Amino acid sequence: MGQPFYCKQVLYLRIEYPSDCSVVSASDKGKYERLQGDYGRAVEDTKRREVQEREQKKAKRKFSRGAR
Repeated sequence: MGQPFYCKQVLYLRIEYPSDCSVVSASDKGKYERLQGDYGRAVEDTKRREVQEREQKKAKRKFSRGAR
């Protein structure tokens, strides 16, 4: 039910604001790829930190159990 209206909105935006709707234009391709790379590195860093935190918590629990 909402899809035809959504499609009309997208078409309107593409007609009225073509420069805003183009995701990757020739001049912005490098910028888009840099942003994609930055995002990928940020995700990898976050995952790595989460793994390190889990390992630290696990080691802390193991150490505290052994001290009793």
